[in-house]
Parts: sequence; structure tokens; C-alpha cells
Amino acid sequence: MITPKFNNIPNEFVRNGTKSKKDYWISRSASVNGFIFARCDGINNNMLNVLIIKRSETIMDEPNKYCAPCGYLDWNENGYESMIREVYEETSLYLPNYKKFNIFDNHQQSFYTETKISNNRQNVELMYITVLEFGEDKDNFPIFIEDYSCNETAAVKWMDWYEFIHNNLEWAFHHDIKIRDALMYYNTGLFNKDYFTQQMLKRSQTL
Repeated sequence: MITPKFNNIPNEFVRNGTKSKKDYWISRSASVNGFIFARCDGINNNMLNVLIIKRSETIMDEPNKYCAPCGYLDWNENGYESMIREVYEETSLYLPNYKKFNIFDNHQQSFYTETKISNNRQNVELMYITVLEFGEDKDNFPIFIEDYSCNETAAVKWMDWYEFIHNNLEWAFHHDIKIRDALMYYNTGLFNKDYFTQQMLKRSQTL
């Protein structure tokens, strides 16, 4: 019997050997992406809006580029909790405060997981989607987050869908494509997940 060959490089184990530091494995990181869509009568011509940020000029990866809120999974949190935290840290939007406007969150599960090796980073990406519908309730639409900035975020914006599909911005992490993928999942994946998965696999081969 032929022994199969694999392309993997085993995770490295680091033994500190001291009481103050723990032994640990060096392994691939898990990142989370939060694709947040919202609509409200009287806001941005009543169109669907997508939440995007401009990354600061001092951030390590992809400075001055645009993306959806994203970051890394920390200890003691699941993927959805990590997404909630990253969205809050980068935009000041705390999604649990808008639970009554949440019409879709995919049962708090990632709608797609990407394990493809790219850009020498080898992150495992968990992609989450939330859709908010405010109807005529303009008072509760979180437009105020557009005034937010921090060390990681230079600007926060609710971009209406017309502007998004015609934008010529420079995007980090292919997030312009992934935002489209998220909306496609909401529009079609719920009814035909096999179709969505096939489209994502085709898309992954081109990134």
C-alpha cells in the first residue's frame, strides 16, 4: 500500500518550561469578518446600506484601505461573539442593542468558512452576516457611528448599495468581493445553499 503524501507543515509546539508562561502551539489564526447590512426609510434614498470602515494609516495590515469590520478570534469567545466585539471596537456599533431590528443573522453561524492559503497569512476566515431593517424608525438608525474613529479605524461609513457597486475605492482583503458574496448568500443562499457553495468555490479559485 502506498503511503499518502500531504503538503502540511505540522504545528510547532513551544514549551516555555516556566510557571509564569504556558506551553502553546503555533498554529493558523482564525479571523472573523462582519458583513452588516441595514435599511431605513429616509436614509440614503431608502436603499440598502453596507457598513464599511477605512483602515487607519498606522495599522499594520492594508493601511488606508476599505473593508468590512474584521479581526481575530480571541480566547473565551466563539466566532459570533468575536464578530460582535470586532464590529463594536472598529465602528462603535454594538449589535445586541439593535436586536429588535435584526431580521437575519444566519442563526449566529458563519455563512462561509475560507481555509484557502493566501498572502502568506494562512488565516482561517469565518464570515458572518447581519441584516437590520428599521422601516420608518429613523431615530434608532445608528447613523452616529459615522463620527467614530480609533487607532485602527480612520472612518466609518454606511454606504448605500448604488454607491457600493459603482465605487472605485481600494479594498483590503478582497472585501468588496466578499460583501457581494454576503448579500448573495442572503438573497439566494437561503434557498439554494448548494448553488451558493459552488459559486464561492469558483470565486475562491480566482482570489
